[in-house]
Amino acid sequence: MCDGKLSNETTIDYWGSCRKNCSNVECFRDDQHCILTPGANGRPHCVSRLVNCSGFSPVCDVDGNMFINDCHLYNSPKEDGTQRILAHRGPCRLEKKCTHDICSRRQTCVETLDDRQPVCIRCPNNTRMVNRLQHCHFELICGDDNVQYYSMCQLVDARCFKKQYIKIAYYGTCLPTMIESMDEYE
Repeated sequence: MCDGKLSNETTIDYWGSCRKNCSNVECFRDDQHCILTPGANGRPHCVSRLVNCSGFSPVCDVDGNMFINDCHLYNSPKEDGTQRILAHRGPCRLEKKCTHDICSRRQTCVETLDDRQPVCIRCPNNTRMVNRLQHCHFELICGDDNVQYYSMCQLVDARCFKKQYIKIAYYGTCLPTMIESMDEYE
């Protein structure tokens, strides 16, 4: 069994040897499913499924997949074990464009780089952006725009600045031939 440390206690996370992804992970409890922990030390772990997924209120994820409601989206990790990310409420759009009615009042509609899927994000105002950057944790992230980001805050700010939803390609250093400087966004 693979275990996860919580404080000074050891708990069973899932059966079998420790793995690098969610393939063949059998969670300890039947009401759990496997997801990958975000970050450079990402590893699979089991989380409880949301229960009572009733009601029809369609949502769309950033990859353009529609789910009956956000509960079903949460309970359906991707094949690689990563958690799905909500793009917007309502069905996925065939025309794949940002329109005035797609996002709530405090959100900004941006589009993904790969297939121009609309995604609703919250952009901090300039004052909050400066204050927030002081408290961001260093974490190497390579975006699907082939830019090296040094924190999740920097990636979120780049999404707002570029008006594009930049997906996390992977955690760690971008390949040297693909790195663009992020100095202009700091």
